[in-house]
Amino acid sequence: MRLIPFLAVRGPWLDSDVTVVHRALRHYHANPAHRVELTGEAAVDRVTHDRLFPA
Repeated sequence: MRLIPFLAVRGPWLDSDVTVVHRALRHYHANPAHRVELTGEAAVDRVTHDRLFPA
């Protein structure tokens, strides 16, 4: 697997609250085992129900 050394995520691209995006990125960075959720509805459920890495 090849990793991207950096990634810029801009709020307007996501049409979303940048604070929520930041918390989601922090959560999945700190919890690599949860990254499998990003392929389905589990990630949407986690964000919707605010089960992310603490602010």
